[in-house]
Amino acid sequence: MIRLYALKNQKGLTLLELLAVIVVLGIIAAIAIPSIGGIIKHTKEKSHYANAQAIIDAARLRVSAENPEQSMEYFLDADLVQKGYLDPPIDPEDKSQTYDKDATSVEITYKSNHTYKYTINLVRAGKGSIGVWTEEALKSGKAKVLE
Repeated sequence: MIRLYALKNQKGLTLLELLAVIVVLGIIAAIAIPSIGGIIKHTKEKSHYANAQAIIDAARLRVSAENPEQSMEYFLDADLVQKGYLDPPIDPEDKSQTYDKDATSVEITYKSNHTYKYTINLVRAGKGSIGVWTEEALKSGKAKVLE
């Protein structure tokens, strides 16, 4: 009778139970940390695509204002930012930087009847090109960031 009372009155965890809890938490952390890293990388890529689409939209706005019947290339700073068509987009991988304003460009190819094909070369400041994509690739999800 005394022995049953002593067993019911135990408080706390044994060393083995504590070790089991630590092992389970370690396994959960080993699974979660790489997954979170992948989510962050995927989110930054999606931000690059959204910025690329915004730059293309600014180029389209300028094209519709000028209505040219020829192919041309617009640069981010000289042709879009300074003319007021776009605020400089922030690089999602370095929030203190914008894209390279002199190298990031949109190539506009005149097809016919005032239809155009837009291709963007997105360049990180001091890091090189992130990718060259058509507007169709951005919208369809086929665009890939260069490593």
